[in-house]
Amino acid sequence: MGNIFWNWTKFSVLACLIVGSMQVNVLAQGNPSDEVVKEVRVAAEKFERSAALPSWVDPVSTIPESTNNAPAVLRLTDTQYLAADRESLFIHRVWLVNQASVLESLGQLAIEFQSGYQQVKLHRLGVWRNGKYVDQLMPAKIRFLQREDRLDDGIYTGMVTASILMEDIRVGDSVEFAYSVDGANPVLGGKFVSVASWDQGIPTELRRVTLNHTVGRPITWRFVSDKNRTTVEPVSSVVGPLRRLQWQERAMPALNFEPQVPIYFQVDRRIQFSEFGSWSDVSNWASALFVRSSQLPPEIDTLVKELKAEADTAKRIVAALTWVQKEVRYFSVSLDESSHRPYQPAQTMARRYGDCKDKSFLLIEILRELGIQADPVLVSTREQKGFAKGLPSPYVFDHAIVRVVHNNRSYFLDPTRQGQVGRLDALGQPYEGFDVLIAAKDSNALTTIQTPNIAELTRDELGEKYAVPKFGEAGTLEVRHTWSGVGAEVRRQYFARVAKSDLEKIVAVTQELSSIAVTEKAEQPHKTCKTILEVARNAMQGSEIQKNAQILVRLSVALQVTLSPGRGEAECQAEL
Repeated sequence: MGNIFWNWTKFSVLACLIVGSMQVNVLAQGNPSDEVVKEVRVAAEKFERSAALPSWVDPVSTIPESTNNAPAVLRLTDTQYLAADRESLFIHRVWLVNQASVLESLGQLAIEFQSGYQQVKLHRLGVWRNGKYVDQLMPAKIRFLQREDRLDDGIYTGMVTASILMEDIRVGDSVEFAYSVDGANPVLGGKFVSVASWDQGIPTELRRVTLNHTVGRPITWRFVSDKNRTTVEPVSSVVGPLRRLQWQERAMPALNFEPQVPIYFQVDRRIQFSEFGSWSDVSNWASALFVRSSQLPPEIDTLVKELKAEADTAKRIVAALTWVQKEVRYFSVSLDESSHRPYQPAQTMARRYGDCKDKSFLLIEILRELGIQADPVLVSTREQKGFAKGLPSPYVFDHAIVRVVHNNRSYFLDPTRQGQVGRLDALGQPYEGFDVLIAAKDSNALTTIQTPNIAELTRDELGEKYAVPKFGEAGTLEVRHTWSGVGAEVRRQYFARVAKSDLEKIVAVTQELSSIAVTEKAEQPHKTCKTILEVARNAMQGSEIQKNAQILVRLSVALQVTLSPGRGEAECQAEL
């Protein structure tokens, strides 16, 4: 059982292409993963066990019963928000365990939080059995872990996980827990932004979401989904200084998540909340984060003088981009406000590393010193496009790049990429068709990246010439493959890391594997996969490629599926 069962509040991080959202949530965990974790100490005020229920919370009077015989059922999933002089999130869940297969998943809970600005309070933890409640709040074992499982991707978040181990959970039990998380990322300047999942991955007897906010605060809400457009209307009331909006729905079936839908197609329903009134507000907020407060270091001054010696502005732009791509390595330290606020260029230069927003900020300042218009651009690599249907929010975005204006044309450049060389208008564009937000004073709407010469940048030409002097004699096969744009850049990086002798082997083995797959494809898919893999291993013997079993397996499956579409894919993957 995975995260699909749990409601979360998204805290997206501009850690660039990889970290899309940080979650303050409860994860249903099975066996410990292979990731490396370390136990950390947390200040006493950052985690409170057996805390009283917050006064602003509207508790559920009766937990609904369930006769649903699914392996697990959510009898209750209650999410409540407070947006007043402080911000808080309250979570209350009650799980019914119908089958032993889900016991492992429900026996260990994890609450993730940022210890820099958040505090966790555990209000309730126990088991309902035969109509009686068994309290486990005090006996439960709690450890605080730091899981930096994306260090290999160059990302450090500082997130802390309160790992809670429950005891004696049986089939027929209902597991109940309730906790709250106080505090919000100060980078938002006190504005409230959040999103609550509505549809759940398992049957749910009662789903309830409540927003409590100070009367008069301009917080808007919206149900969003590309599949189910049914909206649940809230009940509105005023409780003291707070306006309370409450949504609820009963007897909800499990949501079936359809495979192979576009990444931007949202199957489930969610409720968005935002205090940002327009995309212009989000643009202004982001623009204020990219303000230089210190002088550029001497090394940048020297670089700018060198670049000014180039008369062609387009070449200056490419040279500046290439310098940042090559001279500043990618590494993200997304602690507290730095989840969205870039480090100053001087600090990035001193460290000689940075993430997408740091490298973009540095490139922007270099270009501006050259008299070239450059602005930050916010990108969503998760949703890519179509999020204009939702509310304006900084949490939509998870990546930052640069918009450069040259000869009345906008170019969108990514300083975290590698392998980009050549003319400005010939650089690959991986974000073609994406909806983005330019962080500039005149930006009041989303912009779709549209490259005039995109056909040139996506060209992929393959030519094969087979010559046989005489029938019955050996022939020669000449293959010429030409990639452009992103395709060329990806292969340029790959070829730079692979020895020439290995490249020659790859070409040779690909031809041999194709021949084998064609010969044996239809009748014996298992044999084909095994044969292809064995040939690949033998051909790449002694090379770095041969040591990477994953690459060999992917190559074998790809060839099998390509040459035998519709047959053998699942079998091949399972076999290998």
